Amino acid sequence: MSRVHGEINSVRFYLRKSIPMMITATFIMLNRQVDVITIGILIGKDEAGIYQVAARSAELVAIVLAVVNVVIGPVIAQLFANKNLRDIEKIAVSTSGIATMLSLIPASILIFYGDFFLNIIYGPEFSAGANSLAILSSAIVISAAFGSVGVILNMTGHENGAAFITAIVGVINILSNYILVLMYGAVGAAVATGFSFIIWHLSLSLYIKKFLNIRTSFLL
Repeated sequence: MSRVHGEINSVRFYLRKSIPMMITATFIMLNRQVDVITIGILIGKDEAGIYQVAARSAELVAIVLAVVNVVIGPVIAQLFANKNLRDIEKIAVSTSGIATMLSLIPASILIFYGDFFLNIIYGPEFSAGANSLAILSSAIVISAAFGSVGVILNMTGHENGAAFITAIVGVINILSNYILVLMYGAVGAAVATGFSFIIWHLSLSLYIKKFLNIRTSFLL
């Protein structure tokens, strides 16, 4: 009987951990598509295609932070297990600065030479997405400055907080995309998505500061 109770408790434990992560992952995937879908519905498929190319190109800037997250994830988990919050803060702050500086390299190319990049890689018709590319690339650099917030929350047992904030920002992203696409077209989608991305990372950073007393950014 005790073995059965143990297995039930184990299942409950993994469900408590996995469900918030599933919610977070779902809204992250939604946030990556809502701008393209909104443009497709409100403006047209051609504009949505041009914007999608720009949005996926901007993700090149995010590679730096993604690599940082992979590297420091296990380190954060080990330090938290040892209750070493100050070293977590040191790593978070230093890597946020490194990620921001390295992200500026691809971002600068895409911001200032986005039309040339899109023209060479995809064709002249996609140069129309240069403004959207510049806006999204800038937003990713700013977001990188807030550090590896998602990794820190997941590795320190704050999956629920991450899921709640991600869901709220997801709703904001959907509403702001609808409004700004109607007003400004594809550029409006880029502004809405970029703004939501920044708010998401800022909110997670402030959450970590409040509940873990850890700074995640060299800015804050």
